[in-house]
Amino acid sequence: MGRLAQANKLWAKAEAYLRASIEHGPRGETYQALAEVLMAQDKRDAAANTYKQGLDVMLQNNPNKVI
Repeated sequence: MGRLAQANKLWAKAEAYLRASIEHGPRGETYQALAEVLMAQDKRDAAANTYKQGLDVMLQNNPNKVI
């Protein structure tokens, strides 16, 4: 739902859906989508932090993966 809202530029709905998705099970891809939504809302600091959180999740799930 978050990605659909994002595609339709419904930023507040997209943010809410993506945050809810992260609460149910964090995934790096979800953090990336949320960061993109935050950037679209000109929330640059929050977006940078969200990108970092997503990277941390991805590295925790696969510490041997080279990015």
